[in-house]
Amino acid sequence: MKKLRLLVTKECNRKCNGCCNKDWDLDNLPVCTDYSLYDEIIITGGEPTLRNDLVFIITEIKKVNPTAKILMYTANCKYSVFLSALVMLYLDGITVTLHTKRDLRSFVEFETGLPKNNKSLRLNVFKGVPVPALKHNWIVKSNITWIKNCPLPEDEVFMRYE
Repeated sequence: MKKLRLLVTKECNRKCNGCCNKDWDLDNLPVCTDYSLYDEIIITGGEPTLRNDLVFIITEIKKVNPTAKILMYTANCKYSVFLSALVMLYLDGITVTLHTKRDLRSFVEFETGLPKNNKSLRLNVFKGVPVPALKHNWIVKSNITWIKNCPLPEDEVFMRYE
């Protein structure tokens, strides 16, 4: 299976000390020019939900490669209605990361409003943040800590959107 991790923005509304993006020269990542080569495409950032044209990007990829699984990494559940619609209509799955206890409220609102579905739901919870009661079948990794020099999984290619 060929996987693409696709950086759609460097922008982020957080200033995390251990952010993995600090270990990468994001401006010099190659630009992806052919989405048809991948079985799975992981939308990431910075924070991808900060892109106003995120739905356009995802639908553009689906036009080129309708069979690719499209997943997204986010830490922003602030716009829970938008995020729920994005998951239900355009994404095959989502990975949400809870960095601090302040993230819990917006995540619970998002998760509560998310209709029953068969999407891939993954929840990463940093050390010191309690795992909330869950309505859906999330695969949960708890007690996460920052990893220095965040290695890319061997089966993934890291590129950027332009």
